[in-house]
Amino acid sequence: MSDQLIWNGNNFVFPAGLIPDKEDSRDYKVTDVLGAPQVDWEKGFNVFEELSFAVPNKDQGSSLSCTGQAAAQYARVLHKKLEVEVFDFSPKFIYSQIFLPNGGATLRDAIKIVATQGVAKETLVPSMNGEFSPTEQFMEDTSWKSDAIFADAKSYDQFSYRVIPGQTSDIDLFATSIQQYFGLLLGFTCSNNGWCKPLISVPVKGDVTYGHAVYGCGFGMYQGKKCIFTPNSWGNRYGIPEGRWKGLQAIPEEYFTATIDSAVGPAVGYL
Repeated sequence: MSDQLIWNGNNFVFPAGLIPDKEDSRDYKVTDVLGAPQVDWEKGFNVFEELSFAVPNKDQGSSLSCTGQAAAQYARVLHKKLEVEVFDFSPKFIYSQIFLPNGGATLRDAIKIVATQGVAKETLVPSMNGEFSPTEQFMEDTSWKSDAIFADAKSYDQFSYRVIPGQTSDIDLFATSIQQYFGLLLGFTCSNNGWCKPLISVPVKGDVTYGHAVYGCGFGMYQGKKCIFTPNSWGNRYGIPEGRWKGLQAIPEEYFTATIDSAVGPAVGYL
Protein backbone atom coordinates (compact mmCIF):
# COMPACT_ATOMS: atom_id res chain seq x y z
CA MET A 1 0.00 0.00 0.00
CA SER A 2 1.54 3.29 -1.06
CA ASP A 3 1.14 6.36 1.11
CA GLN A 4 2.67 8.68 -1.51
CA LEU A 5 0.34 11.04 -3.36
CA ILE A 6 0.87 11.82 -7.04
CA TRP A 7 -0.53 14.63 -9.22
CA ASN A 8 -2.80 13.35 -12.00
CA GLY A 9 -3.18 16.72 -13.71
CA ASN A 10 -6.27 17.72 -11.75
CA ASN A 11 -5.64 16.76 -8.12
CA PHE A 12 -3.53 14.62 -5.84
CA VAL A 13 -4.39 10.91 -5.79
CA PHE A 14 -2.92 7.71 -4.44
CA PRO A 15 -1.29 5.49 -7.09
CA ALA A 16 -3.75 2.82 -8.14
CA GLY A 17 -2.76 -0.80 -7.56
CA LEU A 18 -5.90 -2.03 -9.32
CA ILE A 19 -6.68 -0.67 -12.76
CA PRO A 20 -10.34 -1.31 -13.68
CA ASP A 21 -10.96 -3.92 -16.38
CA LYS A 22 -12.95 -3.07 -19.46
CA GLU A 23 -16.03 -5.17 -20.05
CA ASP A 24 -15.46 -7.96 -22.54
CA SER A 25 -18.39 -9.74 -24.17
CA ARG A 26 -16.30 -12.92 -24.35
CA ASP A 27 -16.12 -13.24 -20.55
CA TYR A 28 -17.81 -16.26 -19.00
CA LYS A 29 -20.18 -15.09 -16.26
CA VAL A 30 -20.64 -16.72 -12.86
CA THR A 31 -24.38 -16.35 -13.26
CA ASP A 32 -24.26 -18.63 -16.32
CA VAL A 33 -23.50 -21.63 -14.09
CA LEU A 34 -24.72 -20.74 -10.60
CA GLY A 35 -28.37 -20.95 -9.63
CA ALA A 36 -30.10 -18.56 -7.28
CA PRO A 37 -27.81 -17.68 -4.35
CA GLN A 38 -28.56 -19.55 -1.13
CA VAL A 39 -26.53 -18.24 1.78
CA ASP A 40 -26.54 -19.13 5.47
CA TRP A 41 -25.04 -15.97 6.87
CA GLU A 42 -25.17 -17.14 10.48
CA LYS A 43 -23.23 -20.32 9.69
CA GLY A 44 -20.84 -18.54 7.36
CA PHE A 45 -17.93 -20.03 5.47
CA ASN A 46 -14.16 -19.67 5.89
CA VAL A 47 -11.80 -21.20 3.30
CA PHE A 48 -8.99 -21.51 5.83
CA GLU A 49 -11.23 -23.42 8.23
CA GLU A 50 -12.45 -25.71 5.48
CA LEU A 51 -8.94 -26.56 4.29
CA SER A 52 -7.32 -26.49 7.75
CA PHE A 53 -4.44 -24.18 7.04
CA ALA A 54 -3.29 -20.82 8.30
CA VAL A 55 -4.38 -17.38 7.17
CA PRO A 56 -1.42 -15.94 5.23
CA ASN A 57 0.38 -12.84 6.43
CA LYS A 58 1.43 -11.11 3.20
CA ASP A 59 2.62 -7.52 2.85
CA GLN A 60 2.93 -5.80 -0.51
CA GLY A 61 4.82 -2.92 1.11
CA SER A 62 4.95 0.25 -0.96
CA SER A 63 4.44 -1.64 -4.21
CA LEU A 64 1.25 -1.50 -6.29
CA SER A 65 1.18 -5.29 -6.70
CA CYS A 66 -2.21 -6.05 -5.11
CA THR A 67 -3.45 -7.87 -8.23
CA GLY A 68 -0.49 -10.25 -8.14
CA GLN A 69 -0.82 -10.63 -4.38
CA ALA A 70 -4.52 -11.54 -4.58
CA ALA A 71 -4.09 -13.94 -7.52
CA ALA A 72 -1.19 -15.74 -5.82
CA GLN A 73 -3.22 -16.14 -2.64
CA TYR A 74 -6.10 -17.65 -4.59
CA ALA A 75 -3.76 -20.02 -6.45
CA ARG A 76 -2.37 -21.16 -3.08
CA VAL A 77 -5.86 -22.01 -1.85
CA LEU A 78 -6.92 -23.82 -5.02
CA HIS A 79 -3.74 -25.88 -5.08
CA LYS A 80 -4.29 -26.86 -1.45
CA LYS A 81 -7.84 -27.92 -2.29
CA LEU A 82 -6.79 -29.95 -5.34
CA GLU A 83 -3.49 -31.43 -4.22
CA VAL A 84 -3.55 -31.19 -0.37
CA GLU A 85 0.01 -29.79 -0.19
CA VAL A 86 0.56 -26.09 0.52
CA PHE A 87 2.87 -23.93 -1.57
CA ASP A 88 3.35 -20.21 -1.31
CA PHE A 89 3.06 -18.88 -4.85
CA SER A 90 4.84 -15.77 -6.09
CA PRO A 91 2.95 -12.48 -6.53
CA LYS A 92 6.06 -11.12 -8.25
CA PHE A 93 5.90 -13.82 -10.95
CA ILE A 94 2.45 -12.51 -11.84
CA TYR A 95 2.80 -8.76 -11.28
CA SER A 96 6.17 -8.27 -12.95
CA GLN A 97 4.67 -9.52 -16.22
CA ILE A 98 1.52 -7.36 -16.19
CA PHE A 99 2.26 -4.01 -14.52
CA LEU A 100 1.29 -0.90 -16.48
CA PRO A 101 3.59 2.07 -17.18
CA ASN A 102 2.55 4.01 -14.05
CA GLY A 103 2.28 0.89 -11.91
CA GLY A 104 -0.73 -1.21 -11.02
CA ALA A 105 -2.47 -3.81 -13.18
CA THR A 106 -5.85 -5.30 -14.04
CA LEU A 107 -7.31 -8.41 -12.45
CA ARG A 108 -8.00 -9.92 -15.87
CA ASP A 109 -4.30 -9.78 -16.71
CA ALA A 110 -3.37 -11.33 -13.36
CA ILE A 111 -5.77 -14.23 -13.82
CA LYS A 112 -4.70 -14.68 -17.45
CA ILE A 113 -1.11 -15.28 -16.29
CA VAL A 114 -2.19 -18.01 -13.87
CA ALA A 115 -4.57 -19.60 -16.39
CA THR A 116 -2.02 -19.72 -19.23
CA GLN A 117 1.41 -19.80 -17.61
CA GLY A 118 0.67 -21.22 -14.17
CA VAL A 119 2.42 -19.58 -11.25
CA ALA A 120 5.92 -19.92 -9.83
CA LYS A 121 6.63 -20.91 -6.25
CA GLU A 122 7.65 -18.13 -3.91
CA THR A 123 10.95 -19.92 -3.27
CA LEU A 124 11.83 -19.56 -6.97
CA VAL A 125 10.66 -15.95 -7.45
CA PRO A 126 10.74 -14.25 -4.03
CA SER A 127 8.29 -11.40 -3.49
CA MET A 128 9.98 -10.17 -0.33
CA ASN A 129 13.17 -8.13 -0.66
CA GLY A 130 15.11 -10.16 1.88
CA GLU A 131 13.52 -9.32 5.23
CA PHE A 132 11.88 -6.19 3.86
CA SER A 133 8.50 -5.62 2.25
CA PRO A 134 8.82 -5.02 -1.49
CA THR A 135 9.06 -1.74 -3.32
CA GLU A 136 7.45 -1.16 -6.71
CA GLN A 137 10.85 -1.34 -8.39
CA PHE A 138 11.54 -4.72 -6.79
CA MET A 139 8.16 -6.13 -7.85
CA GLU A 140 8.56 -4.93 -11.45
CA ASP A 141 11.99 -6.56 -11.86
CA THR A 142 12.02 -9.52 -14.28
CA SER A 143 15.59 -10.70 -13.87
CA TRP A 144 14.17 -13.93 -12.43
CA LYS A 145 12.97 -15.09 -15.87
CA SER A 146 14.34 -18.44 -17.02
CA ASP A 147 13.08 -21.45 -18.94
CA ALA A 148 13.36 -23.57 -15.79
CA ILE A 149 11.09 -21.26 -13.77
CA PHE A 150 8.48 -21.03 -16.52
CA ALA A 151 8.54 -24.83 -16.86
CA ASP A 152 8.01 -25.28 -13.12
CA ALA A 153 5.20 -22.71 -13.08
CA LYS A 154 3.40 -24.54 -15.89
CA SER A 155 2.68 -27.38 -13.46
CA TYR A 156 0.16 -25.08 -11.75
CA ASP A 157 -1.91 -23.78 -14.67
CA GLN A 158 -5.03 -25.92 -14.12
CA PHE A 159 -7.25 -22.90 -13.48
CA SER A 160 -9.84 -20.98 -15.48
CA TYR A 161 -12.07 -18.08 -14.47
CA ARG A 162 -15.55 -16.60 -14.58
CA VAL A 163 -16.62 -13.02 -13.95
CA ILE A 164 -19.03 -11.18 -11.69
CA PRO A 165 -19.55 -7.85 -13.51
CA GLY A 166 -18.71 -4.53 -11.93
CA GLN A 167 -21.39 -2.71 -9.93
CA THR A 168 -22.98 -6.02 -8.88
CA SER A 169 -24.75 -5.19 -5.61
CA ASP A 170 -25.99 -8.65 -4.55
CA ILE A 171 -23.63 -9.72 -1.77
CA ASP A 172 -25.34 -13.14 -1.72
CA LEU A 173 -23.94 -13.81 -5.21
CA PHE A 174 -20.42 -13.08 -3.99
CA ALA A 175 -20.91 -15.27 -0.92
CA THR A 176 -22.31 -18.17 -2.97
CA SER A 177 -19.36 -17.90 -5.37
CA ILE A 178 -16.87 -17.98 -2.52
CA GLN A 179 -18.38 -21.16 -1.12
CA GLN A 180 -18.73 -22.82 -4.51
CA TYR A 181 -15.26 -21.92 -5.82
CA PHE A 182 -13.32 -21.56 -2.54
CA GLY A 183 -12.88 -17.86 -3.00
CA LEU A 184 -12.84 -15.13 -5.61
CA LEU A 185 -10.86 -12.04 -6.49
CA LEU A 186 -12.42 -8.68 -5.78
CA GLY A 187 -11.65 -5.16 -6.93
CA PHE A 188 -12.72 -2.04 -5.05
CA THR A 189 -12.28 1.69 -4.93
CA CYS A 190 -10.79 2.30 -1.49
CA SER A 191 -9.53 4.98 0.88
CA ASN A 192 -7.02 4.68 3.68
CA ASN A 193 -9.63 6.04 6.10
CA GLY A 194 -11.95 3.18 5.17
CA TRP A 195 -9.51 0.29 4.83
CA CYS A 196 -6.98 0.70 7.64
CA LYS A 197 -9.16 -1.11 10.21
CA PRO A 198 -10.76 -4.53 10.77
CA LEU A 199 -14.30 -3.58 9.64
CA ILE A 200 -13.83 -1.78 6.33
CA SER A 201 -16.01 1.21 5.49
CA VAL A 202 -17.08 2.86 2.27
CA PRO A 203 -15.11 5.91 1.07
CA VAL A 204 -16.86 9.21 1.67
CA LYS A 205 -16.73 12.44 -0.28
CA GLY A 206 -13.42 14.11 0.25
CA ASP A 207 -11.46 10.89 0.72
CA VAL A 208 -8.50 10.29 -1.56
CA THR A 209 -9.33 7.00 -3.31
CA TYR A 210 -7.46 4.34 -5.26
CA GLY A 211 -8.08 0.92 -6.76
CA HIS A 212 -7.24 -2.17 -4.73
CA ALA A 213 -7.60 -5.92 -5.35
CA VAL A 214 -8.05 -8.59 -2.67
CA TYR A 215 -8.76 -12.30 -2.35
CA GLY A 216 -12.20 -12.98 -0.84
CA CYS A 217 -11.94 -16.05 1.39
CA GLY A 218 -15.17 -16.23 3.36
CA PHE A 219 -18.47 -14.76 4.42
CA GLY A 220 -20.51 -14.46 7.58
CA MET A 221 -21.76 -12.05 10.21
CA TYR A 222 -19.42 -9.59 11.90
CA GLN A 223 -20.57 -6.86 14.28
CA GLY A 224 -24.14 -7.47 13.14
CA LYS A 225 -23.34 -7.02 9.43
CA LYS A 226 -23.22 -9.41 6.48
CA CYS A 227 -19.58 -9.37 5.43
CA ILE A 228 -17.14 -10.79 2.91
CA PHE A 229 -13.74 -11.51 4.48
CA THR A 230 -10.26 -11.03 3.06
CA PRO A 231 -6.70 -11.65 4.28
CA ASN A 232 -5.70 -8.56 2.25
CA SER A 233 -2.01 -7.99 1.45
CA TRP A 234 -1.09 -5.32 3.99
CA GLY A 235 0.41 -7.61 6.61
CA ASN A 236 -1.64 -8.25 9.74
CA ARG A 237 -1.82 -4.61 10.86
CA TYR A 238 -5.53 -4.19 10.23
CA GLY A 239 -6.89 -7.70 10.72
CA ILE A 240 -9.58 -8.75 13.17
CA PRO A 241 -7.65 -9.43 16.40
CA GLU A 242 -9.39 -12.56 17.65
CA GLY A 243 -12.13 -15.10 17.04
CA ARG A 244 -13.18 -17.05 13.98
CA TRP A 245 -12.11 -14.30 11.56
CA LYS A 246 -8.76 -13.55 13.21
CA GLY A 247 -6.27 -12.01 10.78
CA LEU A 248 -8.93 -11.13 8.19
CA GLN A 249 -10.67 -7.87 7.34
CA ALA A 250 -14.43 -7.62 6.92
CA ILE A 251 -16.06 -5.93 3.89
CA PRO A 252 -19.70 -5.19 4.82
CA GLU A 253 -22.76 -5.36 2.59
CA GLU A 254 -23.02 -1.59 2.27
CA TYR A 255 -19.81 -1.62 0.26
CA PHE A 256 -21.62 -3.56 -2.46
CA THR A 257 -24.72 -1.37 -2.41
CA ALA A 258 -23.03 2.03 -2.07
CA THR A 259 -23.92 4.68 -4.62
CA ILE A 260 -21.56 6.59 -6.87
CA ASP A 261 -22.19 9.62 -4.64
CA SER A 262 -19.98 7.98 -2.02
CA ALA A 263 -17.12 7.77 -4.52
CA VAL A 264 -17.19 3.97 -4.74
CA GLY A 265 -16.31 2.43 -8.05
CA PRO A 266 -16.98 -1.05 -9.40
CA ALA A 267 -16.96 -4.07 -7.11
CA VAL A 268 -15.62 -6.68 -9.50
CA GLY A 269 -15.18 -10.35 -8.64
CA TYR A 270 -13.12 -12.86 -10.60
CA LEU A 271 -13.13 -16.61 -10.15
